[in-house]
Parts: sequence; structure tokens; C-alpha cells
Amino acid sequence: MNLNGWRQIVTNAPTLVRVLREACSVLARQYDRFLDNLRHQIDELDQQLQDLLNERATLAHKVAEVKTATDPNPVFYRPEREAQVLRRVKERNQGPLDGETMARFFREVMSACLALEQRMKVAFLGPEGTFTQQAALKHFGHAVESLPLGAIDEVFREVESGAANYGVVPVENSTEGVVNHTLDTFMTSSLKICGKWSCAFIITCWPVSIPARTR
Repeated sequence: MNLNGWRQIVTNAPTLVRVLREACSVLARQYDRFLDNLRHQIDELDQQLQDLLNERATLAHKVAEVKTATDPNPVFYRPEREAQVLRRVKERNQGPLDGETMARFFREVMSACLALEQRMKVAFLGPEGTFTQQAALKHFGHAVESLPLGAIDEVFREVESGAANYGVVPVENSTEGVVNHTLDTFMTSSLKICGKWSCAFIITCWPVSIPARTR
């Protein structure tokens, strides 16, 4: 390029800069409008989800009313019904969220709806933060009232007395393997295993769960 060519570029530089700035500004506005549109769609879906969740909760409350009207000792939590719902959730899930993630969402929804019928009390071998509490929350959801206790025997007694609807006790741990004390306690207890989560048993009275009594 000769000298005149360079002079022409320098002369036109302000115009080129202005054009580029205007082009960038247009692209930025289009980008913002595109994002705003996506966010608006998300907000609309959030509203629909919230309405549907409240509609589901209303139906769950009606189920509780029917049960209470027809049974003096109604059983609100049905593990087999929950397992059926979660199985269907995984079967019909098409992503992009994986089946386990979707099942966790629905478990929390069911836990919250169940709390409208009856807030369950779940005793577990404490302290808080142990894997038995994690098993309780993963199995029942975060809407339950969790009761940390200091010994396996206490968990059994809490459920046997009716002070808790369910109990969670360890069956294995990282230090001793199989927790024999848990297995031995079943020999003298009327409680039965109604579920298992990882290395913990879910225990309750059999064949149905009983309403937790206020202490």
C-alpha cells in the first residue's frame, strides 16, 4: 500500500470507528432483547409451575380430608404410592434433566404436600449431619420434622412409643461394617423394616404407620 492509501485510511478512521460502534450497539440491543425474551418465557413457566404446585397441594389436602372423614386413624404416608409416582417420573422423563434429578424434585413436592396432611416425625441416629439424617431427608424430603437421637435404642423406642412415625437407623458404616446392634435390636422389637436407603434402614410399626403423638 502506498502513502496515499494510508492517508485515506487515516482520513476515514473516525467514520469507520463510528460505524463499528453503531454496529456493536445494535448487536448489544438485539442480544439484550433476546435474553429478555428468554427470561420472560422462564418467568411465565415459573408462574405456571407455581400455580400447578399449589393446585397439587390443594388436591393433597382434599385427600387428607377424605381420609380423616372415613377413618379414625388415617394413614397419610404410603411408601408404595410414593415409589409408584417416582417410578413413573423416571419413566416419562425425557431430559435434559436426568431421571434421578427429576425424582428428587418430585420427592420434595410430595414431602411438602404430605406435610399439609400430616407433618411426619422421623427419628434418626444423630447427631445432625450424619448419613442417617441424609438418608431420612432423601427418603422423606425436607418437609418432615427430623429428630436426632443419641443411640439406636432410642430411635427404636421413639417409634415404638408413637412419638415418631418412622425411624432411620444405620445398618452399615465405614468403621465396623455391618452394625450388629441395629440387627440385634430387631430381635426384641415389634418394629419392621419398611425401606432401605444406602446404608440405613427405614423402620416403622407394621403393617401401617401410626400418627405421631405430641410429647
